[in-house]
Amino acid sequence: MFESTGGGNDRRGRGCQDCSVTAVPESSEAAAGDRRSPAPTRRWVIHETAPTSWWPDVLLILGFLALSSLLLWPSPFVEVDVAIRDFVDSHRPTWAYWIARVFNLLGQGLPLAIVAAVLIGWRCRLHRTIRPALMYGVTYAFVGLVILPKIFLDRVAPHWPDAPPYVDAAGAVLFSDILDRQSYPSGHAVNTVVWYFLIVIALGDRLTRTTRALLIYLPPSLVFLSQTYLGFHWVTDTPAGLFLGILIVRIIARVPWATMPLGFLSRLDPGPQTTPAVEAAAEPDAETSADSTDDSTAAPDVEPPEKS
Repeated sequence: MFESTGGGNDRRGRGCQDCSVTAVPESSEAAAGDRRSPAPTRRWVIHETAPTSWWPDVLLILGFLALSSLLLWPSPFVEVDVAIRDFVDSHRPTWAYWIARVFNLLGQGLPLAIVAAVLIGWRCRLHRTIRPALMYGVTYAFVGLVILPKIFLDRVAPHWPDAPPYVDAAGAVLFSDILDRQSYPSGHAVNTVVWYFLIVIALGDRLTRTTRALLIYLPPSLVFLSQTYLGFHWVTDTPAGLFLGILIVRIIARVPWATMPLGFLSRLDPGPQTTPAVEAAAEPDAETSADSTDDSTAAPDVEPPEKS
């Protein structure tokens, strides 16, 4: 994404060599400064490939609706939820509890949103454009909308009430009318899909393919296991959150954020400046060409004949 700032030095060396002029080396401090703060010479681009087919989006919506319909009555899915909750409650030593709590922090929405905001702000400043910030704002709005199905579907958490005996299969269904709870779908699952995807977008070519895969797939897996083991969510809460999170990611990835017209916001998209090294690279070429012209037109020096 970034062009090397060393290109100016290469051009300078070639120009001076052609003209038989010795190049003056730059100071090490200036060269180190250029390496520490490279200025981009290209506009911001997104390295992730945008999806082309809508069929996965349709399947995600149908999967969410199908899973939700199976939780409207004490179905086998609800009974499995209750059975797993009871099993992990009886097999949770202290050391495993704290490990799961640490893994569960990977899905905390506010810290992830702050980290993503910092990285997006860095991209905006680096490329002198508001485009990454627009992508962040729309993503934040989509994540905020997830609260609506949580409120509407009204499912209690596994450890309701606060002390045993906890809710049974009859009370673990959607629209339970026990209390206004928001367990379904899992917000942590949505966070781990959406925010880590945005972090990958913000870091762009700074990440290897392996690192990208780890950031995209590892946090949702760890959060799924940890929040189920801790009894923070039913097992079926997490797949529902993953369906919505992946759907949001696919919608965000379809928008041509780096190229779409901005209208009145174009003033906030001036684009990157040319690096000082690139600007300075052209000057020695002009100087050396002028020197070569002067040398070719100037009269050659003639030594006076020796007196006999």
